[in-house]
Amino acid sequence: MRVARWGGIESCRAAVAAAALSGAVLVAAAGPAAAEGNKPPPPVPPRPSSAPAIPITPSALRFGDLVVALPPFVPAEPVRQVNTASAANEAQIVAHLRSVGVAPRRAESMAAAMVGGAVGGAVIACVAGGAVLWMFLGVFSIPLLPFDCAKDIVLGGAAGALIGAAVGAARPLPPS
Repeated sequence: MRVARWGGIESCRAAVAAAALSGAVLVAAAGPAAAEGNKPPPPVPPRPSSAPAIPITPSALRFGDLVVALPPFVPAEPVRQVNTASAANEAQIVAHLRSVGVAPRRAESMAAAMVGGAVGGAVIACVAGGAVLWMFLGVFSIPLLPFDCAKDIVLGGAAGALIGAAVGAARPLPPS
């Protein structure tokens, strides 16, 4: 009897099909040691949960450390959607920083500064880039402003996120 070993999730279907065609017995294994009868590795402990959610008020937009107050006539649903998306991005940054060994409170501080810096940098770069374009081309720059602003948002957001990461890493943490 032939024994086919399978060690990767990507090749599962191919291994099953090959084993079925050749009449071999398929042995699912995590590697060569598992097929020889050694005990499996110990279970991995669960990852700690992400940072606790920060309450989001419907009267302000929150991008990390950057909080922008809104007038009362702005509807609550779009504000909630923007705040939820911003908080989700911040949580992903916190999870990544914690996965590479950054302390939890430092990761939260850096993520909040990165998100706030990215939004602030994108807005500043878009306004400054549009002003420079207007200065050189005047009224003829109006059709080019969306393209210039798209470029400036990417560059300004990246620069703002890098500056925010440095600020978040350098600032002292509040006492717990």
